[in-house]
Amino acid sequence: MTNYGWSSDPAGGAAQPPPPPGYTSVYGGVHAGYRPPYLGIRSLRTTLVVLLALAAAAALGGIGAALNRKNVAHDVFDNNEPSVRAFTRLDEADDAVAATIGIWLLLFVAIAVVMIIWWFRVARNTRALGRDGHTWKAGWAIGGWFIPLANFVLPYLVLQEAYQASDPDPSATGRWRQSRRLPLIWVWMVAAGAMSILTGLDRDVELTGDVAELLDDVDSQAAAISIWMTAAIASAVLALVTVHVVTKRQEQARARLVSSPVPPPPPPGAAPLPPPFS
Repeated sequence: MTNYGWSSDPAGGAAQPPPPPGYTSVYGGVHAGYRPPYLGIRSLRTTLVVLLALAAAAALGGIGAALNRKNVAHDVFDNNEPSVRAFTRLDEADDAVAATIGIWLLLFVAIAVVMIIWWFRVARNTRALGRDGHTWKAGWAIGGWFIPLANFVLPYLVLQEAYQASDPDPSATGRWRQSRRLPLIWVWMVAAGAMSILTGLDRDVELTGDVAELLDDVDSQAAAISIWMTAAIASAVLALVTVHVVTKRQEQARARLVSSPVPPPPPPGAAPLPPPFS
């Protein structure tokens, strides 16, 4: 039967104390106290802060472009200005809407990639902090995004659990489930869900047909884009704050773990662990 602790001295002496966490035997076996390496998240936080700030600015620009298109359309048709120059202004205003939204969508894709990496590392690092007994494995921080409907909630459950498991209090190792939650995560979840639903709305305006219908279309699209981009701004701000708060909490937990007393090295007379399955 495999012995995953220190074996007794071959000469018949007393059993030796267990090895420090992370000890690997000469046979490649890992002791039960092993903790996975801590994965850096500060650089990811910095990247996300920059991307989220740019996305919020692009969303604000989208609102401005949509309202400008509305104003230009009314200037042209309410003032009976159906000239080539007037339609050029309309085309330019329409292109501005498409450009700002296009920039926002590109930033959204970049944020999604970096965010998932950060999400996974935060969930994984709780194991490096010695916190066990999770409901959700770290892999759900990635896989949870690809399950229809569940992706509105599941990743946030993983993050909430990771936040609790990142309690900086060293005494929380065995009782981290009683640690406080972060309500901000649920607020972010609602804002992000609303933004995702609104993303699927039709935002194109056909600059042809009946004038009254065109103006109604422009007005409704300006309102829809404004609501959508407002949700995007709210989601970006909430995401930025959440990423900062969670990263800071986990870094504090790691700092306290590193500064805590380190177990002594294996004693010189200790026998190595036997090969696995021996």
